[in-house]
Amino acid sequence: MNHAACSQLPVYSKLKMSAVQRAGQYKLLTAEEEKMLAVKIQHLADLKDIAAELEEATGAEATPLEVAAKAGISPAEYQVHFCYVLVASCTCAVV
Repeated sequence: MNHAACSQLPVYSKLKMSAVQRAGQYKLLTAEEEKMLAVKIQHLADLKDIAAELEEATGAEATPLEVAAKAGISPAEYQVHFCYVLVASCTCAVV
C-alpha cells in the first residue's frame, strides 16, 4: 500500500498524529535497562530453542519443567525469565 496515499485519509492522519502525540508521554528505557532487557530476551530465545529441541526429540510439547531441567535452571528461574520478558515488553512503553 502506498503510504503517501494513506496519509491523505483523515483517519490515518488522526491515528498518526495521535501516536506522535502519545510518544512523549512514556518513559524510555535507560541504556542499562535496555541492555538488561536484551539479555533477558536472549535467555528467553535460548529457552524457546531448548523447548523446540525437546519437542522435536519427543514429538510432544515440552513442559516448563522439562525445559528448565534441560537448561539447568530451576522451574522458578524459568518462570522468572518468561514473566520478566513478558511484563517488561508490555510495560516498557507504558510506564
